[in-house]
Amino acid sequence: MIWLMASVLSVIITAIFALFLVHQLNGKTDLNQIIPKLVSLLAPAYFVRFCVQNYRANMHLYVLNNHRAIVSRVAPGFSELIDATNNPALQREQLGYRANIIDKGASVVFDPGETGYITRKEGAGSSDSLFDGTFLDNKFLK
Repeated sequence: MIWLMASVLSVIITAIFALFLVHQLNGKTDLNQIIPKLVSLLAPAYFVRFCVQNYRANMHLYVLNNHRAIVSRVAPGFSELIDATNNPALQREQLGYRANIIDKGASVVFDPGETGYITRKEGAGSSDSLFDGTFLDNKFLK
């Protein structure tokens, strides 16, 4: 919730700052005045991106942890349900199901998964470059 408020506040502050810079131009279109004002918007724009990215990561972790909590509560109930059957032949047949339920539940609960900040799909762990995915990366300069 904090990152959501920070995101909204940073967007508002950036918009006010941009309006202030546009108001200072007074209709002048000289590049010597426009370029420094655009460059000065880079820091607030980066802060907006930073806040939104952290908000998305925290929401992803919230959903992931809720899913893990649900699985850790439900999986033992399934195995107890299989144990509660009185028919021994059915219990022997369902032992494989019980092992599968416990195995899948444990893999969901204890799998490290994605953090939500930078996913593997976006290239997490693929390189040690600090500039991965930015315009300073080699793939954009080619």
